[in-house]
Amino acid sequence: MPTIRFDYQDFIGVLGYKLPLADLITKLPLFGIGIEEMESDNITVEISPNRPDLFSVEGIARAMRAFFGFELGIKKYEVKKTDLSLLVDSSVKGVRPLIRCALVKGIDMRSIESLMEFQEKLHESIGQQRKRMAIGLHNFAKVSPPFTYKAVKSEAVEFVPLGSTRSMNIKEILAQHEKGIEYRHLVDGLDRYPIIVDSTDAVLSFPPIINSDLTALSESTRDCFIDVTGTNLKAVEKALNVLCCALAERGGVIYHFSVINGKRSILSPDLSSRQVELDPSYADQMLGEKLSKKDQVGALRKMGFNASQINDRIKVEVPAWRWDVLHEIDLVEDIAIGWGFDRLKPDKISSLTYGQELEEKKRIETIRKLMQGLGFSEVVTLTLSSEKDQFTKFGLNPKMHKIVGLENPISKDYSLIRISLLPNLLNSLKTNKRFPLPQQIFETGEVIEWKKGVPLNCFKVAGVKIDSKTNFTECKSAVQTILRQLGIEFEIKGKAHPAFIQGRCASLIHKKNEIGYFGEFHPKVITSFELENPLVGFELSVRNLL
Repeated sequence: MPTIRFDYQDFIGVLGYKLPLADLITKLPLFGIGIEEMESDNITVEISPNRPDLFSVEGIARAMRAFFGFELGIKKYEVKKTDLSLLVDSSVKGVRPLIRCALVKGIDMRSIESLMEFQEKLHESIGQQRKRMAIGLHNFAKVSPPFTYKAVKSEAVEFVPLGSTRSMNIKEILAQHEKGIEYRHLVDGLDRYPIIVDSTDAVLSFPPIINSDLTALSESTRDCFIDVTGTNLKAVEKALNVLCCALAERGGVIYHFSVINGKRSILSPDLSSRQVELDPSYADQMLGEKLSKKDQVGALRKMGFNASQINDRIKVEVPAWRWDVLHEIDLVEDIAIGWGFDRLKPDKISSLTYGQELEEKKRIETIRKLMQGLGFSEVVTLTLSSEKDQFTKFGLNPKMHKIVGLENPISKDYSLIRISLLPNLLNSLKTNKRFPLPQQIFETGEVIEWKKGVPLNCFKVAGVKIDSKTNFTECKSAVQTILRQLGIEFEIKGKAHPAFIQGRCASLIHKKNEIGYFGEFHPKVITSFELENPLVGFELSVRNLL
């Protein structure tokens, strides 16, 4: 979870009211903020990832201002209109199409380190390491609006990137600059690259990689131009909103930009609130406590919402920085915090019951002991994997298989739910190949299997062994031992599988159904996982062993 460090005296300065340190420390955990460390006035906290508005001392101060009753309800930030504009060129459409921006004037930049930390926390969480969105912060005094967001060839422009002393083109930045090397995977495969320029063609930024040194912030900076580019509109707008509001807490005044895209002109940022409704009886049901509508409204106002009772419903105004409110239950959670968890009365247990282990879990535990008895060491790997590991390296065509993939994966290495345990085990051997042979490991875990067009979670057990002399016969002996110890009657039939050597792979058949397979891996598979010795493995369905 995101961790931030702030100074208590700085917090009081932003808060604008007196608040004893003991009171602050007592109430922070109610917001999902865990106290990690306290050293004098320096406080390190861990924050729930669903509350990006609290990733800065400014956001925490805003929340505490309402919670402790200093300023109930929504904090209002004025956004002044200007004739400032940013033109979105059509060339970025297939590159990095989305951008929103704003100008914040009159900022106290003595807290510049806190601002940089906040920016990076947003990159890591909302931005998914800059893939969904990336933020650029610029000294507005060094540039001349209007601005243009466009895509160019890698050698078409040169500028001095942040942290460098010489001018470089985009190709050089991606090959030589620290940030270019770290984030170039985000622009792999592009023939043009996004940049932001001002009216004099001076480069402000090459998103999502690096800003220009021309616009670097310093403690003397007072006016900050913010750009947020990305591939997900909600992520872009969310990041811009929380950042603008945090700077406004430092005395900044927010100004609109007109983002012109073709015939559309959008005012940015949009800090307008959302209107939602809450059924008070639903809140009572979820909390197990009957609160009056007045108490629910009061609790919501303590949590930074505007709320009012209208007939038998509660009308709630949700601020622009609270994107985590998706359902009525989110409001119920805030009512519980605002009302006080300690005031909720626990129910007594109405009946005494006894739990017991599921049969499937008992069988898995038996299998674990058998594997350990055969000399295998247990490993636990991630349920997420990649198309390359699950299919390509095993000689399988992913287009011939149904895949349960992630819509917004953190990286290509974790883009789908695995269909087999074996690739992850081979990756474990790759990681540990510096250790002496033989090595034999196993795992019990869930994979995805399709039954009648529906994806199901299925428990499997898989084992692999790598050694200079291991072979098909040794693997067959291990599998036979496991099944006989479990009392499973089976027969062995030849099987063709592209991951195994032809003629050295077999299916295990129980009551006319395949319950697993084993074999000696093909040299192509061994080398694709950067291994160098003979390798055998098996995979069994736990459900079919019950």
